[in-house]
Amino acid sequence: MAELDQGPSLAPPNAEARALLKRPDLLDCFLETSVRHGCVGEDTNKKLLYLAFTSRKLKKPISVVVKGESASGKSCQALTISKFFPPKDMLDLSGMSAKALLHYKDPLEHKVLLIMEHAGAEAAEYAIRTLQSEGRLDYLVTTQVAPGQFVSERKHVEGPVSFIVTTNRSELDGQNENRCFTIYADESEEQTKSIHEAQRVGYLGTQAVNSSELDVWRCAQQLLEPKPVLIPYADLIEFPTKPLRVRRDHPRFLSLIETSAFLHQHQRHTITLGQTEYIEATVDDYRTAHNLAVGLLPALIEALPPMSEKLVEQAQANCQGTTFTVKHLEGWLKWDRKTVYKYVGEAVKAGHIEVASSGLGVPTRYRLNPDKPYERGRLLLLSPEELMEKIEQRRLSKQSRPEEMAHGQVNP
Repeated sequence: MAELDQGPSLAPPNAEARALLKRPDLLDCFLETSVRHGCVGEDTNKKLLYLAFTSRKLKKPISVVVKGESASGKSCQALTISKFFPPKDMLDLSGMSAKALLHYKDPLEHKVLLIMEHAGAEAAEYAIRTLQSEGRLDYLVTTQVAPGQFVSERKHVEGPVSFIVTTNRSELDGQNENRCFTIYADESEEQTKSIHEAQRVGYLGTQAVNSSELDVWRCAQQLLEPKPVLIPYADLIEFPTKPLRVRRDHPRFLSLIETSAFLHQHQRHTITLGQTEYIEATVDDYRTAHNLAVGLLPALIEALPPMSEKLVEQAQANCQGTTFTVKHLEGWLKWDRKTVYKYVGEAVKAGHIEVASSGLGVPTRYRLNPDKPYERGRLLLLSPEELMEKIEQRRLSKQSRPEEMAHGQVNP
C-alpha cells in the first residue's frame, strides 16, 4: 500500500487558498487547472470526481465507479484529480485482500480509498460495501494465540470513506455498484485527439507545468471546516420515482447539492439550529447538482452505457423494421469488432435490441425491440429557475401568514 507521490511539501499558501475558496467559478477554475496538468476533456466526469473526493469530509461521502476500456485514460484521470487533495487524505491501492481493511493500522475516517483497477479489490467487496453503507466495520476475527488455542478478537474500523474505483468491466457486483455513481470514460475519436495534443505539449517546451499551484488546492481542502449542510428547499425537489434503483439515486443527488455547498462554504451563509451550525445550500448548489445529474443519471437509470446508446441510435437510423449484424454495426460506427460485441451485448441486456436469429456458422442477426423503443434519456428534474419560482412562491405564501413565522422556521 502506498500513498500518492504528490511532490515536495511546501508551506501552505493560505491567502491564495482562501481567495480560491471565495471564487464563484471554483469548479470551472479546477477544470482549467486540470487541463494544464494533462487531464483534458470530460468536464462532467472531472467535476463529479472532484466533488466525490471533497465529500470525504462529510458523513455520507460520494463513491464513484469509473468505467472504460483499457487505455481510455480513466485511471490517469482519477490519479491526476487526486493530486488536488492532501496526500494524508488519500489511500491509493492496486488491490487488497478480503480483510486487509480490518488490519490497517492508520485511521481510515474521512479518507479517499482509490482503487486503480477493480479486479484488485474483488476479495474485499463485502468490507467496502459495508464501509460505504454503515460508515464503519465491526468484525470478530479468530486468532490463534497458542497451538490449539484460539480467541475471538473484535476489529473496529471507523469510516466513512469515499470509494473511487476504475474498471474495464461493463458490470460490477450489483450491490456494490448501486452504492456509487457510475461514469464512463469518453472513448470518442475527438477525445483521443485531445489527449494526443496534451501528450505532445510536454515535448514542445511551450507550457511549463507549475506543480506548486496544486499546493493551493490542497491547502484549500484543508481549510474546509467539517460542518453539516442544510438544504432549505429539499422538500421542493422533484425526482423520478421509477425504476426502483432511484431510491438510491435520489440521496446521491442530494449529496451533490450537499457537497457543492460544503465546497463553497466560504461563500455561503450559516444557520444555527439548537447547538449546531449549518452551511446553507443555495440554488447555485442545486444548479451544480442538476447540471451533473442530467448528464449522468439517465444512463444509469436506463442501464445503458453511452457507447451502447450510440450503437442503438445508429441502429435506429439505419435499419428501422429490418435486422442487422455485427458487421453492419462495424460499418456504421467505425468501431472494431470486439467493441461492437461488447456494447451490443449491453444494449441486448437493457432490452432495446433483441436477437432475431442465431445459429452455428451464420452471423447472429439483431433487431430493435418494438416493445422497448429507445429515446435519449431525459431526467425529469426541476430546472434551477423552476426551483427558484417555487421558493419565491413559498416565501410569499408565508409572508401572507405571519403567524407561521413566529416559530423560528428556516426560510430558503
